[in-house]
Amino acid sequence: MILNDGIPLELRDGKLFLHGAALQSSQRTAQDMRDVSSPSSAEEIIYLMYRNIFDKRHAELIAKHKIRHDITIIFPKMLGNEFSKTLGHYHSISKTVSYTEVYEVLAGKAHFLLQKVSGNKVEDAVVLEANEGDAVIVPNDYGHMTINPTTEILAVSDLQSTLAAADYQPIKNLRGAAYFETKRGFVKNTNYTNHILRILKAGHIKAKYFGSKKPLYSIFVEAPEKFKFLNEPENFLELMRLAIAG
Repeated sequence: MILNDGIPLELRDGKLFLHGAALQSSQRTAQDMRDVSSPSSAEEIIYLMYRNIFDKRHAELIAKHKIRHDITIIFPKMLGNEFSKTLGHYHSISKTVSYTEVYEVLAGKAHFLLQKVSGNKVEDAVVLEANEGDAVIVPNDYGHMTINPTTEILAVSDLQSTLAAADYQPIKNLRGAAYFETKRGFVKNTNYTNHILRILKAGHIKAKYFGSKKPLYSIFVEAPEKFKFLNEPENFLELMRLAIAG
């Protein structure tokens, strides 16, 4: 399967190739997910992470703008009663707010679960339903995870600042995100209070902000200034609001 990511990526037997060469990945198994999900076969691979993927021609541009481009492959597994998902994390603080991140669905269908909490109290939780080609911006101060609610492989790309760090512990401490997605729908995680959940479509960000239907990687190469929000989130609070507007 050729992935429309702006560089010649091929997904073959669940593994990623660039210019025909296999790329190195790290993996998350069901055992790695034990703090945030239902029991499952311990050694089963849930997803693969490919870090800092770029065309060598763009190495200087990537470094200049302090951007990292990653690919995640999420297999259509079940974690007990849950659909497969990523571990989930929050981002470190820039100046006054946390860093953000932007995702694109390259193959399959994704549910991006975003949540803003104070302690264990949910201030906002939203699921953005995204199809192939859709982009999702994670707003500042939101934790997030990606869910594969289908029987097909899900491939997503993301761009983020190299200055940002991921904090997995808050979600682990509460045994997962505020909601678990099962075949029967979303189930509340009772370790949280004040449950709120909005479910939205994710198809508007590319047109409204990026003004292009091209892959995010291609947009970055052509117009890196459009990605300043990744390094300066405090200067793009209106964009953060737009990202999860109904």
